[in-house]
Amino acid sequence: MKKNLILFLVVLFVATMTISFQSCKKDETVTNVVRPPVTPPHVNYLLGLGDTPGKPVGTNYSLPSNFRFTGPIMSDPGKALTGDKQALLLAGIFPGIKTDYTTFGSGTYVNLYVGIRNMTSQNGVLIIPSGLIFCSEDTTDQSGIIIQPDTIPIPGNDTVLCCLKSYCLNLHHSPPSNAMYKMTVTTLNPELVYVVSVLRNKKPVTDASQIQSIIWNITDNGGITQSDKTYLNSLP
Repeated sequence: MKKNLILFLVVLFVATMTISFQSCKKDETVTNVVRPPVTPPHVNYLLGLGDTPGKPVGTNYSLPSNFRFTGPIMSDPGKALTGDKQALLLAGIFPGIKTDYTTFGSGTYVNLYVGIRNMTSQNGVLIIPSGLIFCSEDTTDQSGIIIQPDTIPIPGNDTVLCCLKSYCLNLHHSPPSNAMYKMTVTTLNPELVYVVSVLRNKKPVTDASQIQSIIWNITDNGGITQSDKTYLNSLP
């Protein structure tokens, strides 16, 4: 009787281990199933550039909290100045009439005028990043891109009237005359990213027309060329 009981327990143990092994093996097989890769959605990096309608593809950008625009961003310096005065008067911080604009950066066709105020009592430096795109509210106007970082020192509790020079992103659009602009995104277009990456550590651009031609190759003429890359890398 005792012998039969021992034999029964041995058989039960072997059966239990066999089931457990098969279960683990099955689970392992399920875990190791190879699934097809997920195809990322297609991104058209020319949106908003050249003659391609839409909003430019990029990373949203906003001013640091201690700085703010004091009025609209305009292509007309007189209109921007009016907006600057009105905003400061409404805020009760009008520092006196300013009519002098300080120019920052390089570029052709798209000059952007705006007042920027340091909201703190400490002197500060605002850096407008390279690759930042400004778009007109009128989509028939040319958009502009900052190619090298603009470094703007602003005393505490003071305003600097800025002329931000930028490069045109739409060869066949109208040059702005009295347009209002908005700050949008820093570009993710791979070829524009290449340009701003190369120029980031170069000296300030002096031949804006050559850089503009390269930008138009990207946005309107089929893409950056090897000679464009050679020129960019040859700059001091």
